[in-house]
Amino acid sequence: MRKLIIFVSLAIAIAGCGGGVQQATVPGTTDAQKAPAMQAPAMPQSLRNAPALPAFAKPQIPAALSAMKTPELTPQRAQALSAQRSTKAPEGRATGFFANEVALGPDANGYIVYYLPALGYYTYVSTVAGQRPIPGWLYKYGFGWLYDLGSSSPGSSDVYFYDQELGFIYTATGFGSDAANYLYFYHFGSGHFMVYFQSFSFPRFFYDYNTGRFFSKSVFGDMLALASSHGWNYQSPLGGGITLSTYVDPTPFSDGSVVFVGSAVLGYVTTVLTDHNTAETNAVGGLNLVLRGDGYHLLAEVSAGSLASFPGAPLFIGNSLIEGAVSSPYPGVTETVLNVGPQPGESACGTTRDGAKVRYDVAGNGSWTLSVVPYCGITQFVAASGATFTLQSTGIYAIGDLSKARRVQSANLVTTIMSILGRGKQEFPAASLIKL
Repeated sequence: MRKLIIFVSLAIAIAGCGGGVQQATVPGTTDAQKAPAMQAPAMPQSLRNAPALPAFAKPQIPAALSAMKTPELTPQRAQALSAQRSTKAPEGRATGFFANEVALGPDANGYIVYYLPALGYYTYVSTVAGQRPIPGWLYKYGFGWLYDLGSSSPGSSDVYFYDQELGFIYTATGFGSDAANYLYFYHFGSGHFMVYFQSFSFPRFFYDYNTGRFFSKSVFGDMLALASSHGWNYQSPLGGGITLSTYVDPTPFSDGSVVFVGSAVLGYVTTVLTDHNTAETNAVGGLNLVLRGDGYHLLAEVSAGSLASFPGAPLFIGNSLIEGAVSSPYPGVTETVLNVGPQPGESACGTTRDGAKVRYDVAGNGSWTLSVVPYCGITQFVAASGATFTLQSTGIYAIGDLSKARRVQSANLVTTIMSILGRGKQEFPAASLIKL
């Protein structure tokens, strides 16, 4: 078993500064001076049932909306608006969840503020009551932008929302949320039931009923961005200078899984993926990964002297990473999400969006640190030895499938045992360049 734990570390290396068996969906306390003052409410019994997530596409937020600055609503202003509530028939959308929506009056921008006991205070960024100029989107004060994905069935009093950090969530009128204190919801990224502490300012604070922990920052999305023929190029001062390129074979296997290959050369070059022969000759190993609903799962790895499958297909990296999270995704591996925010190397993807830095403590094999940014991929990797690989560029490379790494599909119990015994084939001489 210990040898398999080391294989996890090897997987980190050969994935091109990749990241072991990873998931960071179990939140921990992120702000010691704030979180302890909170007392989480008891979890409502009604919250224990949440439907499956339909196949929603991630909505794209309009450019004008992402640039818009909407002022927070102060508690005093909220009370004043509530006092002005009209007794006229509710207006709003035709869904059951929003059936009792009430327009209260304008905020500091002149936007009409709406109130719903199950949601709180929000606006459609319109100065005219009843108008919704940005289809699907609403702004919940103290929470941020939410995209209304509809209900589980026509007219039902529930709703699926998309949040830019949390991803997909679900709530219902019957959950017992109240605008003054709590918003209860189900978080699909982690499969956990949570509560948001209603406020009128950031940062947002949540409580996870599954772990009994508070958390604040989170990031959601495709952390590896494994698209066909996509490549990433990293450099490290290790050994006088090394360039490590990773690449996704263009042909997936029949189960939908892909081969993620690493190739390395001495010195600083733009990429090792200049052509098929160069990438194949300098290959250091490969991973077999499959994308499922919660993220990328690790099926097998092939490297110098190793061809091994991973029992249970552990989560390599999840779609949801929460700052302060501590978990054990694989025997002998402890994972901690150190921070959520800007990450080193992300400029190579031309993005300024938040990512996450995750540390993996591998029993008997040191600690490894990985930085990822959604829809960009791995931006930096720090090995147990201290060797640091930082992303320099990305691109699409028409070099075809790399046959050495595709042997990963033949991993089975026998090859795994042979690898544990140190009797696996030595097919990757270039792997000797990377002493991690």
